[in-house]
Amino acid sequence: MAFLPILFRIQELDSRALFLKQAREQAAANPNLMALQSLYRQSETALAKLDNERKKTTTAQHQLELELKTCLEHLRNEEAKLYNGTVVSSRGLEQVQQKAEEYKIQQAGLEDQILNLLEEDENLTGKQTGLQKRLKECEREIASLRQEIKQQSGEFALEENEVNVELAELRPQVPPEWLERYQRIAKAHFGIGIAKIKTDSCGACHVGLSDGMLRKAKQGEDTLIFCENCGRILYYS
Repeated sequence: MAFLPILFRIQELDSRALFLKQAREQAAANPNLMALQSLYRQSETALAKLDNERKKTTTAQHQLELELKTCLEHLRNEEAKLYNGTVVSSRGLEQVQQKAEEYKIQQAGLEDQILNLLEEDENLTGKQTGLQKRLKECEREIASLRQEIKQQSGEFALEENEVNVELAELRPQVPPEWLERYQRIAKAHFGIGIAKIKTDSCGACHVGLSDGMLRKAKQGEDTLIFCENCGRILYYS
């Protein structure tokens, strides 16, 4: 049996299997997916911060509204004193009018603060809506990209299985010592343990071969011949 063609095919399959494995790993670590996931996490953090700010704004607004309610009650009480006859002295009326004015000033201040908080809440709501929209867009893009990666990984895995099935069929057809020698050389030479002879040179290191080496290579395929320069197995076809 001609072993060298089989050994060369094994090398092709080994190279393809390594490529497919790396391709699967690269697909799983897709930089676009990682960037989208990072943006999603940042948006979630920002949205949580906005939610917290809105809660604080709502709490502050509620507190101001209570203060305003109390202020208005006091104002009504002071204004009632001016007309119900309970205060008759000019000094007393002057004091009531002064308190009423103070409550009006307090009322105006509280209403301004409430208005500012309403505007702030409106601004926060706008930002919140924008972030929620961004999150939904990220979710759609992430889901789409994951589906694409899953499909790619599935295709790679399917081909890997086909490669491994063929390797399992071919490896037993090569003498164990040949296979072991090839694997040892391939490990030391970036996966290339056997090289075709091209234009009377080693197909891997491209160094010209002697006439004697070429004659040996052309005699048959059942003999291991090694490049005198790089040490790889030579294969003439």
